[in-house]
Amino acid sequence: MLERPWSNRQLAELGKAIRAGREAPKGVPEYEEVMLWYSELLTPVQQRIQNTDWSALGLGNVQGFELTSRVKTQSTLRDKLNRYPSQKLQTIRDIAGVRFEADMTLSQQNAIVLAMLGLFHDSSEGRVIDLRENDQHGYRAVHVEFRFGPPTHARVELQVRTLLQGKWANLYETAADLFGREIRYAEAGDLLGGRDIVEMLKELSRDRIATIEELLDRTVQLERSYVNMGDISILPLEIQEQVGWVVDRLQAIRENVGHRKDRLRVSIENMTDVLKQATGSRRGDAQE
Repeated sequence: MLERPWSNRQLAELGKAIRAGREAPKGVPEYEEVMLWYSELLTPVQQRIQNTDWSALGLGNVQGFELTSRVKTQSTLRDKLNRYPSQKLQTIRDIAGVRFEADMTLSQQNAIVLAMLGLFHDSSEGRVIDLRENDQHGYRAVHVEFRFGPPTHARVELQVRTLLQGKWANLYETAADLFGREIRYAEAGDLLGGRDIVEMLKELSRDRIATIEELLDRTVQLERSYVNMGDISILPLEIQEQVGWVVDRLQAIRENVGHRKDRLRVSIENMTDVLKQATGSRRGDAQE
């Protein structure tokens, strides 16, 4: 892993400068210099995840995942430092992040998180932050904070999202572009009916998406338990028929819930497009 070239004091001073909106003092690295180093740190992290054979974990379709990485922009970093005045730059857990998204069940999401912890146990300590039950303003996902020890002395956040969790997060980011970034942390203003729309989006995540994900996960787990019973030919014919009927019903339920999930995904994508158009129209009006 990379060796961090700056002391805690130097990074703390840079954080103070960013918070105040002024240039970094002499002897303190520039924002761009630090972010370039964090970007280089993300490269081996992302490569190790990318090169992992997830099918070996019995995760099947999770092999078709989407993997991205990013470092915080200076404006976003300034917002966070001002929101938490006592926090120092080097202690921000998501200053550099990797995002893993896949069309997977909640149980598969749990398995991915455990596997991620194992991937970096040789160089870091991992802490799981589960935001599915206790969401952040509707945002649901599982995050893993990696704290890399010497010589790196840095933190990287891994976000693990299901397909619907990722689609919703993109939708809410689009809403933030229209109604203001503060909706990620507090109530939205009344601009263009923003308050009602934001509350509707939160309920969409907490109610519809959470319900579909939980129902699909339970159905898949039950179906697997019956399918993996092994050779049932030794059982009485009546029991065999009952097992077959249960498996057929579970498959039908899984397919039905899958169709509902697909329709919800399309609805979220359509809502995202509508909000993007509204944002573009608003910016166009502002420029006239």
